[in-house]
Amino acid sequence: STCVPYNNQTTIIYGQEINSLCSGKRCCVARAPYRMQVFNPSLETKNESQDSSGCKLTFLADQEWVAFSDINNPQVFHDREYVPVVLAWVMDYKLWKYDPKTMSCKYFLLQHSLTLAYECSCRKGYEGNPYLGCVGKVTV
Repeated sequence: STCVPYNNQTTIIYGQEINSLCSGKRCCVARAPYRMQVFNPSLETKNESQDSSGCKLTFLADQEWVAFSDINNPQVFHDREYVPVVLAWVMDYKLWKYDPKTMSCKYFLLQHSLTLAYECSCRKGYEGNPYLGCVGKVTV
């Protein structure tokens, strides 16, 4: 889907439009589609007779952070040099072994795919990546 500000100057191609986060004047916010693997944005002027000069940018950012930012002013983002992004990933539960002694897991349902997902961490006294295996800390 596309996201077009009401002045029809810019189109953002990707995701579901979320207009409540900006006025629609020279800004547009779209939610990335589920399981997006590539981010290749395109900014296009729809009306050649309008002035298309000025600051233009497109970026991925954490939606909670965007909700509390002044997204109507692109210069604010340009001056920051970076914005926070959340990388969410899921691993098939058949590919790793759950060890209740060393790790703790909670599960939840992914809304987009109705798939059961797990989020694990190492228990107190253990460290490492729980999906690769938690190891006991050496105490001296």
